Amino acid sequence: MSRPLAHSVVPSTYELGGFVIESDFPFPELNSVQTGRPVCAVRLVDTLSQRTSFAVSLVRTRLPNGHGWLTTAKSDRGYILRCQGLVTFLVSNDGDDVECHPDAPVPTETLRHLFLDAVFPLILNLKGHDALHATAVDGPDGCCAFLGHSGIGKSTLAAALVRRGWQLVCDDCLHFDSGTDRVTVVPGYGGLRLWPDSIEAAFNDGSLLRTMQDRQKRRVQVAGMSPASPVRLPRLYLVTSARGTDDSRIRIEGVPPRNAFMELVRHAFRLDLGDRSMLARQFRSLQRLVECVPICRLIYPREFEHLQAVAAAVADDLRSAAMLPTYAFQHLSADPQP
Repeated sequence: MSRPLAHSVVPSTYELGGFVIESDFPFPELNSVQTGRPVCAVRLVDTLSQRTSFAVSLVRTRLPNGHGWLTTAKSDRGYILRCQGLVTFLVSNDGDDVECHPDAPVPTETLRHLFLDAVFPLILNLKGHDALHATAVDGPDGCCAFLGHSGIGKSTLAAALVRRGWQLVCDDCLHFDSGTDRVTVVPGYGGLRLWPDSIEAAFNDGSLLRTMQDRQKRRVQVAGMSPASPVRLPRLYLVTSARGTDDSRIRIEGVPPRNAFMELVRHAFRLDLGDRSMLARQFRSLQRLVECVPICRLIYPREFEHLQAVAAAVADDLRSAAMLPTYAFQHLSADPQP
């Protein structure tokens, strides 16, 4: 069996996205709770409880620069998630137990980030819940989410809106519930991960920073600026950069449902592509999301000089959406007839 590291502490329980987790190392980003059954328990270990060389590879993901990032594999006793050169997570088949084994000396801040933003969304998927790689904020006219590939600027745009007084709902992991007559988003934790130049453009306030070892990204703490309960999601934006063109316009365009569905599939968290029942359930959930939430493409030049104008355009669009009947938007964004 695995052995806890010598510096492990008495397990504590925390609230994360409407769930309770248990951990033997602290998560200062999360609120401590004393009640509730943990959805999973994470342990810091110096030796994994099983050998990880005999496993079937499932997914290999890469960063925008082409470097390897997360490799997922499956053995008979669970799932092996390896973040290149940093840490290996071993998740039990039912998702109840998670072993965290650093592959090298790594700050606990980095371990926490990897668990919160890379591993936990996959545990949710394993346990029958769905999440998107997206960032969401809640403003005077409702909540909106930004969907797009890593590095496209989702967190930077959210930071600009937080600076305007909006509340941060989540960063990286958008846990949604589409089982009712409307889609709601469960608030995550109050933290944004940004590059230094993005922080300067959005906040210009070094007192908000907490440095972490993640390719020089820093975490901006926005504790106390998050909704206390799930919020309705009336709008989702597919973020697209106009960089490399002469077009400096900020455009918001309706996306046909079939195209929107494929974008959601592309950015959904899923652990086991061989699990057909999971895929069928997730597709139904994403289809419901397309049916209930107007989805737009947000196209803008990614120079920081345009950031505040983009934030204002989003605020104006969301204000207009609050007054526009859903059926009207669906008509405008419907697939063209042959």
